Amino acid sequence: MTSTVDIGIIIPLKEEFSELHKQLPSPQKSEDKETGATDYSFEWGSYQCVTTFVGEMGLEKAALATDRFIKRCQPTTIVLLGIAGGIDEDVKLGDVVVAKSVNNYLAKAKAVPGDNNSFTFDAGGDPYRCSDDIVRRIQNLDFAHSEIYHQWQENCTERQRKTIAGEQLAELLQKDYLRETVKFTEGPIASGPVVGAAKEFISWLKKNNRNYLALEMEGGGMLGAVYSKDNPEKTLILRGISDFGDERKQELDQIGKGGIRRYAMNNAIALLWKLLEAEVLPKESVQFQGKFQQLTLAKRNQLEDEITNLFNEDELIRVLRRMELDLNNISARSNPYINRVSDLVEWLNRQGKVEEFISEAAKVNSNLNFNT
Repeated sequence: MTSTVDIGIIIPLKEEFSELHKQLPSPQKSEDKETGATDYSFEWGSYQCVTTFVGEMGLEKAALATDRFIKRCQPTTIVLLGIAGGIDEDVKLGDVVVAKSVNNYLAKAKAVPGDNNSFTFDAGGDPYRCSDDIVRRIQNLDFAHSEIYHQWQENCTERQRKTIAGEQLAELLQKDYLRETVKFTEGPIASGPVVGAAKEFISWLKKNNRNYLALEMEGGGMLGAVYSKDNPEKTLILRGISDFGDERKQELDQIGKGGIRRYAMNNAIALLWKLLEAEVLPKESVQFQGKFQQLTLAKRNQLEDEITNLFNEDELIRVLRRMELDLNNISARSNPYINRVSDLVEWLNRQGKVEEFISEAAKVNSNLNFNT
């Protein structure tokens, strides 16, 4: 059976995560005792999934959370799922933007003199591309999996009617703020530390890239963390459109006490479920036969504690030598035990060698009493 995580889902805010969590089938929670973060593992169709949320907005918070999440769970594909401001005329409330690329628009920016003793920024940028192969498969969803695509649209239409009151819905449709039948659009998004609530700011952004579809605050951090690695994971960013990044934001947020935000988030979540149903996203190719299953985070923490309490460094090295392991392949660090026992457990877990390790470790110290 597949023993690794196929899909790792990162949600920026608790408000957004609450919409996802209520849909998870029998989630198994595991708390990282070092950071306090909690991961929720679940199966969706043939995929092994795990999700967590950052809890705060911003590139730096997203980057740090992503880096730690990858170390804990080692997913094949990282999905960033949330809401965003739509900043293109063809993007309406409730639509979903599939990011082809993300630009950290204030990276390397330069402050220059402006009008009337003010200043402005010459945008620099730090662009990243999401996984092209995944985006191409999603682009073909309407054709290769038309029934699944139209089911998603129908579900979103039903959600729209249930979430937004009749008179408000009619007004939003009349103003062309939303459409009766949602769609998803692929393209570039802008990522940075600024909450968009002014049309002048959006105009400034579009001077840098007139093709931007959405504005958000975490994608650049997530992708920066992923692509800082030698062997980066696959990436996907889905953003439900909840406002237009301008003065209308406050008014729209008040409709149904955040109803449009919930509507947009659930449309993005529903699209992810349909992508999994269509098996558009990749799966981990490494297979382990037999009864071995990947340890939960709680079990990994338990094993770390037992190793730390029962084995000194020399004893641990003896166990690893009995397994004929190359220690340089376990961690980028020179000695995985001195720096962090969790590095060793993480490596054993990914390679399906936990049971072999336990068997050999018990020969060195019979007090080890750990069951997978």
